[in-house]
Amino acid sequence: MEVYSDEDEDEVYEYADELEENDEELIDNNYYIGSIYRPDEYTSYDLILSTRIHTDIFFKFPFPLVNKYGCPHSDHLYFTNRIEIVKLRVIDDCYYVTIKTFWLREFQRKWKKKYNTRKEWIESIRRNPGKYMDMIQRTGSFIKRH
Repeated sequence: MEVYSDEDEDEVYEYADELEENDEELIDNNYYIGSIYRPDEYTSYDLILSTRIHTDIFFKFPFPLVNKYGCPHSDHLYFTNRIEIVKLRVIDDCYYVTIKTFWLREFQRKWKKKYNTRKEWIESIRRNPGKYMDMIQRTGSFIKRH
């Protein structure tokens, strides 16, 4: 694991300051990369954008440095300690977010299960093709479809 110096961290912060000078206001319903803040420990639905990470920073610097920049308060109870893709909602000058990677992970889990069942089904056909060929000839299709 590489160790990064304070100078490396300072370079990330300086680059972020340069980008923020040229940056426009955050736009409602756009997607951003950033870290999340929860107003209290019991809230899971009112998430607030804590630190926005510009895509240039994300691709220019190694991830440990970007993570340190994006999650400065990771030891605090109400901050998440990871960087997320979020959809921004601007309400009364407050930046509320919806985590998009959550739904992506859920989608991947569902399809992974479906993929595994289909793979097992195909393997069973390969192991015993005669049984399935006979079924196709009699019925015109497989009984169990995936």
